[in-house]
Amino acid sequence: MGFSVLSRESIIAHIQEVVPIVANFIVLLTGLLLFQILFAQLPVPAYAAITLVLPWIKFGSMFANTWAQASTIMVSQYLGKKEFASIPPFVYQSLMVTRIIAVFIALGFFLLSVSFPYFYPNLSSETLTALSIIAPIYIILPLVRTNNMFCGNMIRAMGDSYMIVRINIITQWLIALPLCALMIYLSAPLYIVFGIILFDELLKCYSFRKTLQKRLDSYLA
Repeated sequence: MGFSVLSRESIIAHIQEVVPIVANFIVLLTGLLLFQILFAQLPVPAYAAITLVLPWIKFGSMFANTWAQASTIMVSQYLGKKEFASIPPFVYQSLMVTRIIAVFIALGFFLLSVSFPYFYPNLSSETLTALSIIAPIYIILPLVRTNNMFCGNMIRAMGDSYMIVRINIITQWLIALPLCALMIYLSAPLYIVFGIILFDELLKCYSFRKTLQKRLDSYLA
């Protein structure tokens, strides 16, 4: 075995499978860093509020992402067994659970929003005001983002990794990030600037859902 199993064709095939997955992570992580760099241009209380909220958003997203990745393993097994007809009902059931998880995350964020003064008693009144302004946005965010996480993982498991990269590049890099920079330059209200994160997820939602539905329909054909 060892290097004897390597060939030009196998290496190219491996790269074709891995590159879009790696590219997607780079696009998303770099995009998040650029958002944070842009947010740093905001007034100190606004930037402090966003900085406090972002780790909690990541923490909440972890639960939905874990469920989505576990579900993709099951889909991969169905694909390996060529049990294509079993995939659509399983995906619909898993998506329903994902939406229930999203509701609980949103409720958790609501409780978090009213608990910030107790978690961080030394915050200034300006920072607390900024937290209250962005609260509706990060409370609603998981209802959309968890759906996108689920659809993205499923589409990737079904072999459309390049589609995920294209959607993320268009919505985040070509629309959301430039729009965020423009709003900050124009001194737009905080809820508009921070709300671009939610706007980015809303842009992805239709494309992800349409692509996933197209794949599921093909398994029933």
